[in-house]
Amino acid sequence: ADAAEKACILAQQALENPYIGKQLLLSMAIVRTNPRSPPSSYPAHGTLLTDRFHWAQFPPLDTILRKSMKRYYELSTQKCQSKDQQDFNNSLVDQVKNEATKYGWEFDRKAFDDKKIRDRIRCFFKTHIQNAKKRLKTMLRNPSKKANIKALAEHFHLIEEKN
Repeated sequence: ADAAEKACILAQQALENPYIGKQLLLSMAIVRTNPRSPPSSYPAHGTLLTDRFHWAQFPPLDTILRKSMKRYYELSTQKCQSKDQQDFNNSLVDQVKNEATKYGWEFDRKAFDDKKIRDRIRCFFKTHIQNAKKRLKTMLRNPSKKANIKALAEHFHLIEEKN
């Protein structure tokens, strides 16, 4: 099957089978790269991360979260509210804080304690899923459109694994 045909098959299966739909959504969220170009230089040593900071402005922190995305989504769908999920989330907070320290960045103590950092991490993942849902809805409406075929092509493995 050519790419256009596969895109239509994947779209149809995603609409008919909630499991494939969810797998496609997670796959889209995980492979998505930041469409904005990365900053040419990192924030300066001594930069304070205030309550308005964006993860993308701190690429090493953004990278930790992106590399952890698959595991985060697995835990949130399969072991929600579990000790495993709590431990994983706490470990992400520690990793992010340690990485920030390596670059001389510090979370503003007035704005952030561990709970607030954990909340910001949760929002990062929630935003990625919400954005993937919007993109997926658009693609499923017109899977044979050239840009949608190209985007769906990254996820063909989902139907190939099932057949």
